[in-house]
Amino acid sequence: MYSMKHGIYPDSLDTLTQETEDEEALLEGSYVDPWGTELRYERRGKRRPRITSAGPDGEFDTSDDITNYDGKP
Repeated sequence: MYSMKHGIYPDSLDTLTQETEDEEALLEGSYVDPWGTELRYERRGKRRPRITSAGPDGEFDTSDDITNYDGKP
């Protein structure tokens, strides 16, 4: 919804929880995975952002990470 309205992806997930005079917040709450680790958000230019969970071990860049990115643009 944000990218359709603004023509770009947000700089961070925090942008989606901020309310302004002109706009209500799109989401409420914090961004943590089921194991309590904050999600990693990486804006990638005009391509969709990568959102990553550290997975059960709580460490990023290990084999159990979970992401919306499949390696395709």
